[in-house]
This record gives sequence, C-alpha cells and structure tokens, in this order.
Amino acid sequence: MGNLTKCKNKKCGANINPDYIDSVVGQYTCPYCQNVFYDKRLLSPSTKDYKTTSKDSLELPTINKNSGNKIKTKGDNTIIGNNNTVNYFNYGHNNQKKDKKPKKPNQNPLLVRIFWTVGIISGIVTIIINWPTLYNSFIKPIIDSCQDDQKSVVAPPTEYLTEDSIIDITTEAITATNKKPTDAPPPSSTAAPVLQHTVTFKVNGNNGTLIGDVDGMLISGSGFDMIDQGKNIIFTANPSPGYCVKEWQENDIVLSNKSNTYTLMNLAATMIVTVEFIQMAPIITTLTGVSDERNWTYFGEVFDGQAHGKGKMEWSDNDWYDGDWINGVFIKGRVTQSGINDMGIAWSYVGEFMNGQANGRGKMEWSDKNWYEGDWIDGCIYGEGTYYNALTNTIKSGRWENSEYMGK
Repeated sequence: MGNLTKCKNKKCGANINPDYIDSVVGQYTCPYCQNVFYDKRLLSPSTKDYKTTSKDSLELPTINKNSGNKIKTKGDNTIIGNNNTVNYFNYGHNNQKKDKKPKKPNQNPLLVRIFWTVGIISGIVTIIINWPTLYNSFIKPIIDSCQDDQKSVVAPPTEYLTEDSIIDITTEAITATNKKPTDAPPPSSTAAPVLQHTVTFKVNGNNGTLIGDVDGMLISGSGFDMIDQGKNIIFTANPSPGYCVKEWQENDIVLSNKSNTYTLMNLAATMIVTVEFIQMAPIITTLTGVSDERNWTYFGEVFDGQAHGKGKMEWSDNDWYDGDWINGVFIKGRVTQSGINDMGIAWSYVGEFMNGQANGRGKMEWSDKNWYEGDWIDGCIYGEGTYYNALTNTIKSGRWENSEYMGK
C-alpha cells in the first residue's frame, strides 16, 4: 500500500497518497477533486464482507467468489451486481467528510482595483470626447421624434354642428344654422367657471359702522373681495348713540330702505353700497313703567318709545337718575340710588354716575352712619376724598386707591 494510486477522474489524474485510501472498503477520496472512488484492488486480502462506515452511505453486499457477484468500474461509478440485479453507486457524491480543497493562490487586489479604475476613467473620458457625436447620432433624433409626435396631435375643435345649430364647446353657446352636422364630440361636461364681481361698501361720513357677510362669512368691503355671481349679501348698519340710518345707496342710487339692515339679492355686477347716518330728533314726553317691583316715571327726550337724550327718571322709593339716556339705558349723569351690600348694610348714593356705576364725584352714606364723599371710579373709592368712621368717630382725608386709604 506504499505505492501511489492515480485518481480515476480524467480531469484530475492526481496521485493519491496512501493516507487517503481506506483498504477496508476499497475506496479513496481524492484531496484535489474531492471525488470518492472504489477499487477492488485496494481491498485488504483479509477482507471478505464489509459495509460503508458513513451512516448515510448504502450498504454494500457481501463479496463472495462463489456467489456470482461482480464488481466493475465504469468511469467514476462502481457497478456491483449478479445475474439478476445491477446496482449503481456513485461515490462522487457521498456524504463522507471531504478534505478541504487546496486553495488557489489569490490575485493581487491592488492590481485588480487599479485595472478597474483605469477602465472606468477611460470609459468616462471616451464619452466626454465623443459626446457631440453621440448626441447628434443617438440622443437628438429621439428628442426630435418626440417633438414631431406632439406637433402631429390635432387640436380639438372649438365648436361642432348638430342637426340645426352650432354649439361652442367653450361657452356652450348655441347658434342656429342650416349646415350639415359633423362628427365632433359633444360639449365637455366640465362646468364653466363661476363669474365673480367686486363688492365695496362704506359709511358716508361718520357716526356709525357697516359690516357685510356672505353665507355667514364677513367680508372687508375694501374692494378686494371677489364674490360669486348670484350670491346674496347682508349688510348691517350700527349707528352711534343718538343716530339712525338716513339712507342706503346702491351704485349712487338712493334706496327706500331706512332700517339697520339691507340685503343685496342675486349679485350680478360690480357693486358699491353706502349708508349714511343722521342724528335722531327725539320728542320730549313722559314715560311710566315698573322695574324691579318699583314704579318709575320718566320725563325727558324720547325716541322710538324709549328714553333717549336728556331726561330724569324717578322711582317710587325716591331714587332718581338725571342725565343722558340712550335707547332706554342711563349712560351718564347724577343719581340718587340706594341698596344693600353683601354684609347686609343699606346704602344710598348721590352723585355722578356712568355705565351703571358711580363714576366722578359723589357721596355715599351707610346705615351704620359711616359716609364717604369724593372721587369714584367704576364703583370704587379712587382719588381724593374724605371718609368718616362713626364707630371710632374719626375722619380720613387724602388719597384713596381701590377703596383703601393711601394717606394725605
């Protein structure tokens, strides 16, 4: 077994070292091509019966000279059989562990990188040098072909004929005609754009404000608002106290409406809306009524059934308001007023009054004999004044802020 055995793979033909030969089963594994071969000449003389050592290999039959079994080699295959059966075993693909294939020497990676880099740079330089030729020969013809295809598209007709009329596709206008109908397509189903108009509104003079809204949305009235045709616009005038609407104008045309609201119906063109206010001319009369379970009498200027202007109202409990009124609300003047504070102490006030509270100079007396006379701001003692405390019989005169004494 010391002699070298030659690999049966014709493409390999390597000499097999005895260390790779298994004499028990008569096979060897080529360390170069990794194929496994069987050769009966390699069997040990004492071997009669044998089995493959791999758990995944097929079991070989017992070799007996009298059994008629024959072992033949055909290429890379070993044929074992008798008169009745022939079995083929390809030892080139068994599951026995194979020796690693000898590694081939690696190429120099630096030379490979240099080779590829030089090739890529050469290709780029070639393209740049020959770019005019490439563009004129390949790219420009493609671009020209696409442009020719676009030019060849026929523009759609702007109108077409029916049996007795011409229909404009853009405006959908219909004109009668005696021409024969064409095969043009019907008008586009896309709705025509909605027309819009500019709407401007303002107050002539002063003494009030004017607002407008479309579908609940306020518009500025500066002339930059574009309103869809057919919309309704509601204008609301807010006159200053003592004033009312004199007239509405629509594109310099005076309207008969004199209320505080005006609705422009079905907008169809550019529109300018204006309103003008006038000072009311109240009448002087007497009004009576009941408020907070107290009877009252008012004498003075009245407009639209309400105290408006100068007047005085007196209540049955001797309180009175004398001053300026707007739409039934006392705005400013002098009053005599009484009530009970949060601590249950009754009070009475005589003095200047504005916006529902003591404002200006006035005097308030409490039922516990305390009193204050001086400046008031929004119902609070604020400014110069004098306070008398009946419990301590002391007087404080000087500067007050938020009903607190600050000193002289």
